[in-house]
Amino acid sequence: LTLDYVEVRFACISLITRHALNKRNWWSF
Repeated sequence: LTLDYVEVRFACISLITRHALNKRNWWSF
């Protein structure tokens, strides 16, 4: 259960960071 929670948490963090990076790249132009 803990591993699943960590995986979901990691996935959410990765998606958020990816979205933030894409947003930053979009605004950098």
